[in-house]
Amino acid sequence: MLLNHAFGMFTHPDEEWESIRKEHSNPGRIYVAYIAVLAMISPICAYISTTQFGWQVGDGQITKLTTQSALQLNIITYIAMLIGVFGLGWAIDWMSKTYGGKHDEYAANGIALAAYSCTPLFLAGIALLNPEPIFNMAVYLIAAVYAGFLI
Repeated sequence: MLLNHAFGMFTHPDEEWESIRKEHSNPGRIYVAYIAVLAMISPICAYISTTQFGWQVGDGQITKLTTQSALQLNIITYIAMLIGVFGLGWAIDWMSKTYGGKHDEYAANGIALAAYSCTPLFLAGIALLNPEPIFNMAVYLIAAVYAGFLI
């Protein structure tokens, strides 16, 4: 199962990249079995925290979103994540063709690279259960640095 790669990206990334390279998965399989599942983490956690716990800036009052507005924002966020990973993967594939890299027409190497390197960002969404802006910024900064390392 493709979700096994999520754990491997943290424990042994070099070996995991070799395994991913040998798979030659098609884009639909990567989207349904990996990206669509992991991209749900952030919106679900954000929905729970913003509607149930709320957040507070300084000594101000606790701010919560209504369930309807939170649902709309999180659906848009989910769609944006799916489009963003696709756009990054498409750009990687386009650059590999344009600049003479080895390109496999039947595999989704660019989308796989984008999806698997974004794994830390997908999993950082768990931090959104604690709607503290500074904490979330720190977690996402660490995840972005590790995602850069994976690329």
